[in-house]
Amino acid sequence: MTTIKDIAEAAEVSTATVSRVINNKGNVSAAKEKIINKKIKELGYSKNRKKKSSQPGIKDVALEAKVSTATVSRVINQDSYVSQEVKGRVLAAVKKLGYTPNVNARNLRKKQTKLMGVIIPDILNTVFGRTLRAIEKIAEQNGFDLVIFNYASKYSRLENFFNILERRRADGLIFISGEYNKKEEELIKSLSLPLIQVFRDRNHENLTVPNLNINNYQMAYQVVETLYKKGYQKIAFISGSPLKEHKSSRLLAYEQAMADLNLEIKEGFVQKGEYDLESGYQALKRIIENHSIPEAVFAANDEMALGAMRYAQDKNLKIPGDIAFIGIDNIDISRDSVPELSSVDQPYFEIGKKSVELLLQLIKGEELEKDEYLFEHQILLRQSV
Repeated sequence: MTTIKDIAEAAEVSTATVSRVINNKGNVSAAKEKIINKKIKELGYSKNRKKKSSQPGIKDVALEAKVSTATVSRVINQDSYVSQEVKGRVLAAVKKLGYTPNVNARNLRKKQTKLMGVIIPDILNTVFGRTLRAIEKIAEQNGFDLVIFNYASKYSRLENFFNILERRRADGLIFISGEYNKKEEELIKSLSLPLIQVFRDRNHENLTVPNLNINNYQMAYQVVETLYKKGYQKIAFISGSPLKEHKSSRLLAYEQAMADLNLEIKEGFVQKGEYDLESGYQALKRIIENHSIPEAVFAANDEMALGAMRYAQDKNLKIPGDIAFIGIDNIDISRDSVPELSSVDQPYFEIGKKSVELLLQLIKGEELEKDEYLFEHQILLRQSV
């Protein structure tokens, strides 16, 4: 009897992708869907066949517990972290339905390939590069090879990477997270691999996936306080995330700190950038041309802060006499700029190192102490403030 697994192997895709085609769930490219349908026809698989067995399956457990089948698999196989609340629901559903896991399938999945996936949003971003160096070092020390993917905020690429990792039976994945939307979030939930996230802003989603970061809210709040103590009151903020829906922790902290210090957020003083030099330049240009000159600019990363600082210099504004600047990340060029850019340092190497250590625990089936690991930051005041 032809199974979904047979079709997946013939079409060289994951069983999850075959299932999406069979159940008309979408999220599969037209070319890939054509290949899968061709294999379904060649192998004589019936899309509409019903299971004759009265035994409950993993899908029944998932429906009962109101979780994905991937989450049920993680609980049963104990090969990835799941919160206690979710685990309790799954185990209760297993007991209620009398579900018996396929032992052979469990043993097959537990065979390690010593392969670890790493997904990064932008391979050119030096911040992610620092973290990646630590991941490479610790993974190598533990005998793991890495498969590194440049996400580039494209859903099709993300889906393809997940399929590749599943086909190659990777032992786990570290997702150095950029922004992603609801559709991509659902795809991540369906992943059956042990997963660790790095730099994911918890304000954006409710996934119970272990995450490593600094306390972005506390950090941004302290930056505004520091600028205030230095005598600055008209403080602008260049955000790298949406300004209305799903505000970042950094933007929320800026707004709250300004309110707590009884400082007015001037009209147009909050602008969105794209985490690069040019968007920082254009953000400050919009503020000054359409509104007024801030006393200080706080940017969500160093590149935007440096871009804004360049605009100020083009306008012959004295730094920090007329306008001050501070960014985040403490990239190398921030120390080489003239004047030297003030910034916030994050322990990138330590975060990368810890991400591998936690993933190795999940791969071994060990439970993590918590799902949020926060690291200390340091505000570095230099010539620009």
